[in-house]
Amino acid sequence: MADMWLEASKLVDPDEAKDLIAQGVRSIPNSVNLWLEALKLKNNDSYRIRVLKDGIDQIPGSVRLRKALVELLNETATTDLLKDAADLRLSAIPKKLQICRDFVPLWLSLAKIEEERNIDFSTTLESNMTLGVRSIPNSVNLWLEALKLKNNDSYRIKVLKDRIDQIPGSVRLRKALVELLNETATTDLLKDVVEVCA
Repeated sequence: MADMWLEASKLVDPDEAKDLIAQGVRSIPNSVNLWLEALKLKNNDSYRIRVLKDGIDQIPGSVRLRKALVELLNETATTDLLKDAADLRLSAIPKKLQICRDFVPLWLSLAKIEEERNIDFSTTLESNMTLGVRSIPNSVNLWLEALKLKNNDSYRIKVLKDRIDQIPGSVRLRKALVELLNETATTDLLKDVVEVCA
């Protein structure tokens, strides 16, 4: 039955399609496909969020509607964050970054925006990564990105060991530590060989 509403909406102009889908949703409120089609027909994010919330109220067990809502909220938060940064209202950023807690590209985007404002990029990127790891101390992604900015291997090893103590189940942190230790040992070995051969 929902397919009939969906097919009918394709045969009319967009304004009529909105009305048809709205009638379809009222007639068959438990159709996930109709709710998702209603979502597609909305242009404004606040309306789209409302449509999804209404759909979830009607079909609380719908994984597809919940997933669409989470994706839309993350997308909206990211867009809002970047708009705030572009408008130089940087004080709102830490609160919005908490919404997308483990989203490293947001921290990098913030640094990029500050770079465009003629602020020293390496210093800004490092300070933003430091802020990120302080705000989200259990974010493995942020720690690994922040450590890439450090040139001091002994410091990087110390930080990785400390993080492994704080996040003992992280395979990625352990792997990064092993790779760094191997790289450091290889470098030290090569230095010794050069000294002996010189």
